[in-house]
Amino acid sequence: MTTPTCMIAALLALLAVSAGAAPACHNITGTCTERGFECVSGEVVPHAQRCNGVEDCSDGTDEFMCEHEDHRPVFERSVEERHAFAQASCVNCNCAATAFSVLSTSAWWKYALTSPTDTALMTGTPSQAAGQPCNWKCASAITIGFYRKNRICRGWLCCARQRACTACSSSSPCTVSSTQNRCY
Repeated sequence: MTTPTCMIAALLALLAVSAGAAPACHNITGTCTERGFECVSGEVVPHAQRCNGVEDCSDGTDEFMCEHEDHRPVFERSVEERHAFAQASCVNCNCAATAFSVLSTSAWWKYALTSPTDTALMTGTPSQAAGQPCNWKCASAITIGFYRKNRICRGWLCCARQRACTACSSSSPCTVSSTQNRCY
């Protein structure tokens, strides 16, 4: 049998251990690293500043995609899960806020590759893969646009979409499409 004193001591010990633990970093973007949360702009903020209600990154990405129960990185999810997630987070989220070019060396690269396309900006004829995302085998830089809720255009970023493949590999099997600047 445990006494109330033992239970209180165990609870205090548990609280002391959890107080010394590293703060959680909402890692749905897959950009929580050992150094901290990497903003898409390249800045790094402490994990404790991720999803704290204050935009600590100059680009606001530390407050991007904070309201989710499942914090597995989006790129680790199945295609169906990613599609459903993008549909939910991007509904009425079409007020353009900012855009950044993400290099293949960035912590944001896998997120950029799996982001939905901005069909208004990545259009083309059906023979030129209209609305298709950048080819992960060929692209080395992708511009992704960040958006806020429509009619408000204030508040947190709620959606990101591929806008263009801005750097492509010219080695085989990749070809560079000059008309749409997408790497296929």
